[in-house]
Amino acid sequence: MEETETDLHFTSIDPTRNRHRFYALRVETDLLGVPIVVRHWGRIGTRGRCRIEACASLEEAEAEMTRLQERRRERGYRLIDPA
Repeated sequence: MEETETDLHFTSIDPTRNRHRFYALRVETDLLGVPIVVRHWGRIGTRGRCRIEACASLEEAEAEMTRLQERRRERGYRLIDPA
């Protein structure tokens, strides 16, 4: 699937605590055109886990993504530049 402007990638790395995590967020539409928020997280170097949440509108999906982004920052994750 091609990346969009709404892709966000975070990491949380603390070698002293053996912490090497990633978290990714994306807003997409499914095959029926329903906006969805896709979350992907886990330990860096592993396959990780994925969760998909359907939303009523694109605005609701973007608001959910913003809420999740703030939660990651509160928990010590840093936004990484995909380039």
